[in-house]
Amino acid sequence: MLQRRIASFVRARITFAGALFIACYVAAGLYTELRLIEGKPLPQMLLEDFAHYERALKDALSGIGAYAVREIGPGFLYPPPSLFLVEAFQFASQTALKAALYWTLNVSLLTLVVLAVVRRFDGTPVQHGYWLALSLAFAPFLELLHIGQINVITLFGIALVFLYQDRSAVLTGLGLALAVITKLSPLVLAAYLLARKKFDAVMVCAALLAAALVLSALRYDASLLDYAATVRWLSEQFPLGNNSHSFVSKLRALGMPLRSDPYLAPLARVLINFRLAQPLLSVLPIALIVGASLLLLLRKGGAGEPAFAITVLGMALVPNVMWYHHYVFLLLPLLIWAGWRRFDWRVVAWCGIGLLIAQVDRFHLTHGLLVHLFGRLTMLVILYQQVMAVTPQLQPVSADS
Repeated sequence: MLQRRIASFVRARITFAGALFIACYVAAGLYTELRLIEGKPLPQMLLEDFAHYERALKDALSGIGAYAVREIGPGFLYPPPSLFLVEAFQFASQTALKAALYWTLNVSLLTLVVLAVVRRFDGTPVQHGYWLALSLAFAPFLELLHIGQINVITLFGIALVFLYQDRSAVLTGLGLALAVITKLSPLVLAAYLLARKKFDAVMVCAALLAAALVLSALRYDASLLDYAATVRWLSEQFPLGNNSHSFVSKLRALGMPLRSDPYLAPLARVLINFRLAQPLLSVLPIALIVGASLLLLLRKGGAGEPAFAITVLGMALVPNVMWYHHYVFLLLPLLIWAGWRRFDWRVVAWCGIGLLIAQVDRFHLTHGLLVHLFGRLTMLVILYQQVMAVTPQLQPVSADS
């Protein structure tokens, strides 16, 4: 009797703590979103980025070219086939209707992703609700809805790769193709599929991408060479300031005060030189972690979940041009990691704390540095757990056995 009372008391306290955390989390997300629109009428920023996509669509259809404007912000920086997704919303002439349809699509897609992944790991109704709250109240997602970004469509494609990699080469290839036509960086998942020997899925993806490129060239006269030139130009851009959330922009802010210190000046020169810091301090460490994870997957045929989570985390954190709404890509790998660990309370708590930091780090704390440190440390923790998972396979068999 006493043990049951103690267990009931502990469960009640855990439930209360969880509810309190979610309440604080939601409040922090709403606060950050309200700070974004502070002093600006809602219609001024409503689907602001999507309006740039529409301008590129009109330029493409009129013969000017989708990539005529080469500028961070107003410029169209996505692969040519993504114009089909933009054109799909053109039947809605009024901004309010377009926003309603856009929000419905994005909320539905993210909800489907969360429910499908939690179900994939036999999650409980409470776990479904917890991860839905973390995802739908995530401030980067709210900002994405507000300004009209397309990252959730990309995330949905990545989720299809994860969910169907062992069941359907067609749906896996379709998911990867959808992700790549909306954002080039998910192409790194082809390496993951090759490490898992999912050659059919990669071939399906390649065929779909080829078809999409041909159709976009016919429909929009969108040159692949123009897009390649835009990607090359984009790789040389390093936006700075608090609004930029690339790792090198955070390192530069960290290094600027150190320039006057005679002992730390050499380190400061590395930190503030973004052309040196990007390959040396951002790309190389992440590439080594992702490469090690894929090598373990390739050589030992271990679980794909940790390698997938690490690859997507690396994809999300490495770009030289990165904004706050890009943190929405953290949701899927963190959820996959938690599911792989059978929703261990320590992993779930770690993920919740990291996402809570992201909720407030837009305008306070470090303006993104803590989120990057959380993401990179998480990659190392997952890699360590992946190594431990294959350790029994690495042990030599004794002669007596």
